Amino acid sequence: MGETLKGIGGCAIQIVWFGIGCAQLFAIMDFAALHWGLGSFISFIVGLLLAYIPIVGTGCGICGAVYAWGWSWWAACLLYLWPYPLFALVMLFAAVSEKRS
Repeated sequence: MGETLKGIGGCAIQIVWFGIGCAQLFAIMDFAALHWGLGSFISFIVGLLLAYIPIVGTGCGICGAVYAWGWSWWAACLLYLWPYPLFALVMLFAAVSEKRS
């Protein structure tokens, strides 16, 4: 049971991480194009370089959502930070389940 939960949890984490990374990429691209005046291709490169760096990408994604998309800070933080408590719960549940079996 523990191995199955680890597999499902690991797969879910990767899918969510990729989705959040894509949202960060678009937010960073829009921020770079809007505020720095970069072209589409250059802003795409900047977004790729920054989006998947764990802390930097999250911070830049939040700033992009706030400044380029006009979101509130709490909404942008909610978009980019919601998976972390969920990931902790899934890993805790998998560890407890493995310990019991």
